[in-house]
Amino acid sequence: MDLTEGTAHLAEEMAFGAGSWTDLFDDRALAVMVASADAWLVQLRDPERPAVSIGLRRSQPRENSRKGSGWAFSER
Repeated sequence: MDLTEGTAHLAEEMAFGAGSWTDLFDDRALAVMVASADAWLVQLRDPERPAVSIGLRRSQPRENSRKGSGWAFSER
């Protein structure tokens, strides 16, 4: 299996569903996914990856927030 086939397999079997590789994405999106595949594999193999926590939680919009998205970052 080459890099393109592997990326297509990931997209269809694990991420976006059957037929997504040919029906959902345009050529530019497919090229970006294939170009990013090696970086994704490196990150997947990083032993420190499970230790990373961005602390994203749902909260009330902040008073000084212009758009009031309701998302806030916390340091936990």
